Amino acid sequence: MEKEQLLKDFLENSTILIMDRIPSARNRLCGTLVEMGAKNEKIFCSSNFSDGLIILEKQMPSLIVCDYQINGGSGFEFFEMAKQKERSEQSLFILLTSNFSQSAVARGAEEEVDAYILRPYTVRSFKQILENTLRDKINPSFYMKQVQLSSKMLAQGNISGAEKILKMLLQQEGDGALAFGKLAQIEEKKERVDLAEANYRKGLSKNKLHFKCLSGLFDLLIKAEMWSEAYSIGRELIKFFPGNPQRLSRQIRLAVQTSHFKDIGEILYNDFSLVEQETEDVLAHMCSGLFVAGKFYLKKHNTDEALRFYLQMAQNSQSQTRFLRAGVEELSRQGLVKEARHILDFFPPQNCDSEDYWVANYLVKEEEYSREESAQQGLNLIAKLKSKSKLTYLKTIAALREIGDQEAARSLELEAEKSENL
Repeated sequence: MEKEQLLKDFLENSTILIMDRIPSARNRLCGTLVEMGAKNEKIFCSSNFSDGLIILEKQMPSLIVCDYQINGGSGFEFFEMAKQKERSEQSLFILLTSNFSQSAVARGAEEEVDAYILRPYTVRSFKQILENTLRDKINPSFYMKQVQLSSKMLAQGNISGAEKILKMLLQQEGDGALAFGKLAQIEEKKERVDLAEANYRKGLSKNKLHFKCLSGLFDLLIKAEMWSEAYSIGRELIKFFPGNPQRLSRQIRLAVQTSHFKDIGEILYNDFSLVEQETEDVLAHMCSGLFVAGKFYLKKHNTDEALRFYLQMAQNSQSQTRFLRAGVEELSRQGLVKEARHILDFFPPQNCDSEDYWVANYLVKEEEYSREESAQQGLNLIAKLKSKSKLTYLKTIAALREIGDQEAARSLELEAEKSENL
């Protein structure tokens, strides 16, 4: 069957999902596909990640054409999720790219992306790429057939058979990054970490943006507790394959472990802004990372940089107000009460009757009170707190000493020393 007829038949029987932020681009793609044989009523369009997932669940499209960057995430991340749900091995995943850098990333994701189309494109070039991609999907190259066979053997536990195929491929097609990645997985199963790492790096020497090699090496280095090396690889993944919440959480932890604090407020925060399916776990990791980074810069006496991190944290802490409280406590501890007040303002109204708010509000306003008021407010607050605040104790003890109530101050000191929470 000729390629043109093959594509026409495929489009006539396919449900199609188009993902693009720009309405005119979606309309153009829709019109082009209808001209090629697709049925208009079977084409679904979306501009954002979450709506696309709903369509994916309901319609199970056979063709997904997705922009590199969509509202709420990346096209690559959307394909990762679609691959987990999609049942048809003949489904096509086409990524639209806007520059050569994005195209290089698409080439590195050879198992996740069937083809990429560089903008601006013509109808003729678009059609030709679809025809060739469909042909290759139905009748893959010898190399891809063997890689797929080795994957099936691995899944069945036939490690030696898979290894034999992959080594044969590398002798014949010596530049196969994917084959090196598969060999590395085999070495991991054999618990030969050094050889696994070597194969992943060989794959990356062939294609420095190869997704399977990058992600496999990242996981391997974390398991081996090679934190600095893992962070370097993770940085590449975040940069070129953004939007994965689990990977982002791990990279934030690594950034703290390896003292890459600047990245937390820049590269990692930018990636966080792309995550559509934002979970409380990812949010907690991001806020925790920003808090630690801000504390680091406070110790360096870089108040402006510290406040930048704390404000980023505050903007995302409405559902996890313990971070707002922690930010106020740390700034107040450094005597930066004016700056702490900025963080206090981020408490949502519904959380103004909470322990976190009570503590933060007291610390911000404590200097405005008379010493008698400060002592009394502090004592009242400590009495009703379940989660004690060391700084609240210290402020209250200081106020008691200033008004001459040494006995009460000493009693509160002893209570603080006994408290397990301080």
